[in-house]
Amino acid sequence: MTYSILRVAASCGAIVLFSVACTQSSLPAADESDAVSSLADQTRADRSLADQVVHSEIVIEGLRVPLGALSKSVVNLQLPDERGRGVLEPVVTIVDLGAEPDAAREALLDLGFERGRWPVAGESLTVATQELSLWTEFLATVEFFHHFKFYNVRGEFRGQDLYHTDSGFNGLVQLKSGEIAAIQGKLGLDWHGGLELVGDAEQTVWRIARFETKSFNFIEGAEPLFVDVGDIAFEIEAWRATIASPRDEGTVATVLDIRSGALAMDDYPRKAEKIWNPEATVPWIRPRR
Repeated sequence: MTYSILRVAASCGAIVLFSVACTQSSLPAADESDAVSSLADQTRADRSLADQVVHSEIVIEGLRVPLGALSKSVVNLQLPDERGRGVLEPVVTIVDLGAEPDAAREALLDLGFERGRWPVAGESLTVATQELSLWTEFLATVEFFHHFKFYNVRGEFRGQDLYHTDSGFNGLVQLKSGEIAAIQGKLGLDWHGGLELVGDAEQTVWRIARFETKSFNFIEGAEPLFVDVGDIAFEIEAWRATIASPRDEGTVATVLDIRSGALAMDDYPRKAEKIWNPEATVPWIRPRR
C-alpha cells in the first residue's frame, strides 16, 4: 500500500514538473528578449536619475559661494556691489522691488510691531550687469544690517547648462528712521553654466542669468523683542574659573569669537568642526579659521 502511494506521488510530481517545463518552454524567445531588454532599460533609467540627483546636489552646494558674495553686496547696501557683479551674467533678466512698500500694515497684538509687505515690480527687465542696481528704494531706507543672507531651498536642471533654484533671504535691519526690521522673502534664480579656465583646468562656472524677486515681507518695531543679556548671563572671567573640560573651554572661545565679530552666529553651525586643542589631548569644538 505504501509503495503504491509513493508511485502515485512520484507520478504526480513528474506531471507537475512536465507541466512547468512545458509552460516555460512555451514562452516565445522574442518575449524573453523583450523582458530582458525592458529590465535593462529601466536599470539604465534609474541609474541616470540617480546621477542627475547627485549632480544637482553638487551644483546647488557649489552655489553657496556666489550667493554668499551677493549677501555681502546687500550688507554693503548695494545689490550688486562690484564684487557681486562677478556672480552675474553680463546681461541679466530681473524682477525688482516696487518703488515703495504697501501702505497697509498689520499690527501684531500690542507688541509695538507691524507686519508689512514690499511689492515686486509688475514686469521683468533685461539689464546690463554693469548698470544693474536692485532693491534701490529699500536699501536707501537702511542705516545698516545686523545680519543678512541669501540661501537656496531647492534646485533643478532645466537644460544641460541651465539650473534653476528656489531661493530665499532673511535679515535684520537697522532703518534710518530709527526702527528695526526683520525681513524675509523668496527669489527665483536661473543660473547659466559655462566652461571657464580656473587655474590650470577648465571648470563649469555658474552665473545668474535671471534674478526674480518673488516676495519681500518685513516686521518693523521701535526696538527688538529680545535683548542681548550675554554679558550678564555669561560673564567670561567668572566662567574661566569654572572650566572643567576642553568642551567648556571651546564654549568660552566660541562666545569670544562671536562677540569680537570674528564669527557670525549664523555661520557657526556650518563652519564649526572638530579639531585638536593645542593644549589638550582630546578634541573639542571651535570655529574653523
